[in-house]
Amino acid sequence: MAKLQEYIDAIEPSRRTPDDVYRDRLSVCETCPQLSGGMCRLCGCFVLYRAATARNSCPDLPKRW
Repeated sequence: MAKLQEYIDAIEPSRRTPDDVYRDRLSVCETCPQLSGGMCRLCGCFVLYRAATARNSCPDLPKRW
């Protein structure tokens, strides 16, 4: 996870999700049946990183965030 945090920290501030929105996104992901070991089974991403990038959205249909 340390490397993943390095990637998250390297996201340009203008492209990063605001902290409160980030927490909300992760909260939604925690209740999702598609979450497995920190990864989304729909797209294969690490949800910590996907949620940290402002332009990203949930890959589920309908989108959860």
